[in-house]
Amino acid sequence: TGNSACIQCSPLTVSPGNAKSPLECFCIPGHFGENNGPCFPCEVGTYADTPGLFKCKRCPALTNTKDKQATSREQCVCVQGNGWSETAQRCQQCAIGFYQSG
Repeated sequence: TGNSACIQCSPLTVSPGNAKSPLECFCIPGHFGENNGPCFPCEVGTYADTPGLFKCKRCPALTNTKDKQATSREQCVCVQGNGWSETAQRCQQCAIGFYQSG
């Protein structure tokens, strides 16, 4: 008598508790898209660290992700031929006599 059931959000989406509309169903981390989907995986070299992104964030210069669907910037690692510099706090080209194979 006037009661209606809760409706599940689209695949690869999540909503906060007490959501009142499908527009509150956001793509899960590692994915991007419109509210309530469809959601698509972030490509290699990008990541989505929070729900609800309309596009994935790019990894910093000289970094890449190893796989699709990255969920944090920490998954962006130095590309081959570049290593992490604690001093500069970024990836830098390997010096002569050094290498990094990824």
